[in-house]
Amino acid sequence: MKQNEMFEVIQHDDAFHEDLQCIHITEGDFEGVVFQYDNIRLEEDSDDPAVSFNFITVKNENNLDLTSDEFVSILGEILNDLLRSFVDANRTDGTETPSE
Repeated sequence: MKQNEMFEVIQHDDAFHEDLQCIHITEGDFEGVVFQYDNIRLEEDSDDPAVSFNFITVKNENNLDLTSDEFVSILGEILNDLLRSFVDANRTDGTETPSE
């Protein structure tokens, strides 16, 4: 299970995609929210490539505003962390992990 200070990767009985894990936010303003990434795309149409994504809410017991820029920014940070961890874990070229 992937875990850091802000989130953990979990299995959840109410997951929309049964074959994908969920993200549980464990601290901050959105603590307790559980979601799944849905579509993740690399947007290469401009000079500044970006990653875009959709998400599915699995649990939001406090009825928090999950459309806010703050929440979407947090999801972007989590996705970035997950991608970085994946790349680091699968690095096979003998190079060191890039510093942050």
